[in-house]
Amino acid sequence: MTWEPEWTARRMKETLLKSDEAVQRALVVLYKQQTPEERSENRTVERNNSGYNMMDAQFGSKLAKKVLSEKNLSPVEIRLARTMVIKYVKQLTELQNAGVRAFDKVDSNR
Repeated sequence: MTWEPEWTARRMKETLLKSDEAVQRALVVLYKQQTPEERSENRTVERNNSGYNMMDAQFGSKLAKKVLSEKNLSPVEIRLARTMVIKYVKQLTELQNAGVRAFDKVDSNR
């Protein structure tokens, strides 16, 4: 068994800034934190600090669904998504350290 260091917010942010794949994974991780109702309606209903906030839910959900359907995001979509997911560094870091492990293979420090 190999020991994996805990992720820090700084490490997560650096990874998101350097990797388009990490940005796409972040979109999906955040989308999956939405409740089933929120996912089906592309909006945030509950204020639970999980998934997207009210301002980002529609756009983030749209991009996450595109990633999940294995369609490529455009360079503009990647740029806008990167700006958006950076706001969620704390949540993404906590999820990664709690076992989501979505970013191990795209770590900017390896």
